[in-house]
Amino acid sequence: MLQKEKELPEHVGPGDSHRGFPARLAVGLKRSFLELGSLDARSLAFFRISLGALIVIDVALRLIDLRAFYTDFGVLPRAVVIEKHNPIAHFSLLMSSGASWFQAVVFLLTAVSGACLALGYRTRVAAVAAWVLLVSIQHRNPVILQGGDVLFRIMVLFAIVLPVSNVWSVDARSKRADPIRPSLLLFAYVAQIASVYIVTGMAKYKNVEWRDGLGLAYSLWLQQYTTWAGDLIGTLPIPVLRALSTGTLAIEIVLPLFLFLPWRVSEIRNICIAVMMLFHLFILFTLKVGLFTLISMIAWLPLLTAGFWQAIASRVRGSRLARLIAVPAAAGHRVASRWRRAGTQAVGGLFLLFLVVWNSANISSGLKSSLRPPWLTHAAFFFGIDQSWEMFSRPITADGWFMIPAVRADGTTVDLFSGEEYSGPRRPDSISASFPGDRWRKYWRNLLSADRQYQRLGLGRYLCRRGFEESDPKRRIDAFQIIAIQESIGVGGAHGSPAKVLLWSHECKTGLLKKWEKTLPYATLPFPKA
Repeated sequence: MLQKEKELPEHVGPGDSHRGFPARLAVGLKRSFLELGSLDARSLAFFRISLGALIVIDVALRLIDLRAFYTDFGVLPRAVVIEKHNPIAHFSLLMSSGASWFQAVVFLLTAVSGACLALGYRTRVAAVAAWVLLVSIQHRNPVILQGGDVLFRIMVLFAIVLPVSNVWSVDARSKRADPIRPSLLLFAYVAQIASVYIVTGMAKYKNVEWRDGLGLAYSLWLQQYTTWAGDLIGTLPIPVLRALSTGTLAIEIVLPLFLFLPWRVSEIRNICIAVMMLFHLFILFTLKVGLFTLISMIAWLPLLTAGFWQAIASRVRGSRLARLIAVPAAAGHRVASRWRRAGTQAVGGLFLLFLVVWNSANISSGLKSSLRPPWLTHAAFFFGIDQSWEMFSRPITADGWFMIPAVRADGTTVDLFSGEEYSGPRRPDSISASFPGDRWRKYWRNLLSADRQYQRLGLGRYLCRRGFEESDPKRRIDAFQIIAIQESIGVGGAHGSPAKVLLWSHECKTGLLKKWEKTLPYATLPFPKA
């Protein structure tokens, strides 16, 4: 159990004045560079506990739509995943079976591995299991993934190699831990977190709306994602929204660069963490983006400094919590072998090199062919570190909602999207709340793309299979239409006149579309044709 590597050089004191300024400067820089590659054991433990809990929460949320998203009964059978989404290096244990019970077992094992990781019980084994299972779940259905999912699996991968169980773990009670020495591996984690924001900010800056100061505004005008607070902030004057957009770019591009500065490392990290936590709280209260905010906030926990824990301990002095926070010094702990330290440095160096190469190609698409040979791409896919940070980088200038008017065998109609009886087109009171969940919101956004005919077919077949489960034959679905009602977003957030778009027509048995063509409503919807 270790708070911090004790072999860091001490600050230069008055007695060192005889060394001269160059010598003192060299000592100070050496200490600062070592601090760049240092992480506190308590912060890493806090990260481990939070990450394990997040795995359990993620599994619980995914279980709600297990059959729809992860089985052959659902919207994306395994054959379609292999044909449309599965690069050669992708792997997924969920591809072994399309049955609900099998997926449920894998989900349960994932939750167990997350719980073991949080407890620090056989931590490395638990982290490996969690990574394999989490990647398997994500690769099973790529159409519902977002940038937060990519960061999530990268964090779990780092939990395998970082010393996350040195304190506050079951493992720490049963065996002695190596001291946490400054290393390229620890610095690689810092670089990974910084690169997420720098690359995202650069991707945003490429778009004229962000350069004009309206990038954030378009996000707040997109009612498919906004909360009530987001709708309220979206009504602020344009100059205020421009300032918020500019501030967003500065936070994402400039602020993380200070994490590489060998000067006042602890103070700078504290400032960066505080700003980023506020930034993500802003996202949490304004946009519905699933677990993205929580994932991003947990990603910053390893960077919490010793001063943070000392401040907490001073406020709860004398309590049990204070004794827990006051991690014993490194005395008596075994020293890692030279080969183990060399291996840690090598892994950190390789990952740093990968980050520079891969994200350089992200920033400049012209470099992709030269910087990403096939073997590197396959390796990145296999380890789940194929990263592209572009969330909300391309402002969406069209909003809207969806309907699935369907005709039953008895001639009555129902809207399969809302689950209510169909009574004509009606704009939802809250478009963002009309989606069954955040994964479904992502699914429907992808459904709008012109190259997603296979996804629309898969949704149609799933809705028919679900309809066949109706016990009353007269209430079973015969045919339906998948319709998007789109509204353009103008500067200022004003939404244009709604336009109808027929995404898909589907019949559950041959000939039923012809039978109900006069009942299905698209042709007579009181909206202008797209």
